[in-house]
Amino acid sequence: MLVAVLSACGTDDPVATPLEGRSDFSQTRLVAGGDHGVEHVLADELILWGGRRGTGAATMSVNTGWHYDSATGTWRAMAPSPLAPRWGHMAFMHRGELHVIGGVGHVDGAAWNPRTDQWRMLPLALPAVSQGFDVETVWDGRRVVLWNRSSGQVWAWTPGGPEDTITVWRALPELVVPDLFGSSLVATEWGIVALADTPQRLEQRAVRLWLLQDDGWRRLADADFTAAGVGLIEVENHAWVADRLIVWNGDVTAGATRVLREPWGTWGRGDPPVVPGCEASHLPAVVGPEEQPMVLAHDFCGDAAVFDVFLGTWRTIALPPGATDAVPFQLNDNTTWTIDESGVLQELDLRATG
Repeated sequence: MLVAVLSACGTDDPVATPLEGRSDFSQTRLVAGGDHGVEHVLADELILWGGRRGTGAATMSVNTGWHYDSATGTWRAMAPSPLAPRWGHMAFMHRGELHVIGGVGHVDGAAWNPRTDQWRMLPLALPAVSQGFDVETVWDGRRVVLWNRSSGQVWAWTPGGPEDTITVWRALPELVVPDLFGSSLVATEWGIVALADTPQRLEQRAVRLWLLQDDGWRRLADADFTAAGVGLIEVENHAWVADRLIVWNGDVTAGATRVLREPWGTWGRGDPPVVPGCEASHLPAVVGPEEQPMVLAHDFCGDAAVFDVFLGTWRTIALPPGATDAVPFQLNDNTTWTIDESGVLQELDLRATG
């Protein structure tokens, strides 16, 4: 499986990347290679490209990249990219190429061919430029869907191959959400689902959801957390795994987990989460073997837990030393790894701490 980190995986010991300075991987997306045509080409490799490096006033965006081959334990630098330095972009695998598009303040994109180590500019101009947190994008395996949450406008782009010279963004039904605080898009087997949480000032604490259909967005049942306490409700606290949508809030004393099995059904309940969610949570990751998938959640304080999808239970796990701010990802069917801000890779033990 190919994993791409847009902002570099492993042996039993920590592995350091060739990156210079610290990297803000919290501003990047981990994208599993959904194109079956590339899984044998880049099996068990990890790709890092772009993102932000440095700390404080020395923070800067970059446009360099590396990929790591776990079979040989070696890093290789990617060819120089034609794209300007950036962060907040998205990536996906399509027809054997890594596509990188958008980013904060950018509307262009390029594709990298791992066989030839060459880039090509995409005939692409995003219909909306992101200023940081106002544009949501998702790749569903065949198209990119972009939602400008400020205007409510939604577009879709279906990429072609290297021979294509024209890119057309198709307008989709708009989605205007009142009292919008945080938002996200997730690709499910039902279709594209938009999530929006509610501002703290509102009495009801819930995650609101809409499913994209041909004739518009249809409202799904709210994931209600009002009775679970205020907690930390973030739309990032969600995962699509094993044919179900899972959302949770980060209140360890009065938290709740909600599970939706059918798009027009009602929310079931899992055990309360055991991750406090101190200030905020990192993006969760789906880990574990296919027959026993789990959702890994961890917060900025270094607390971590995995949710057993079939049992509906959480259990705490220990992050490796120094991995408080690390991003977890699944490198292959058997191993889960973390990469921290300094680019150090360590294998993660998913067994319970006690």
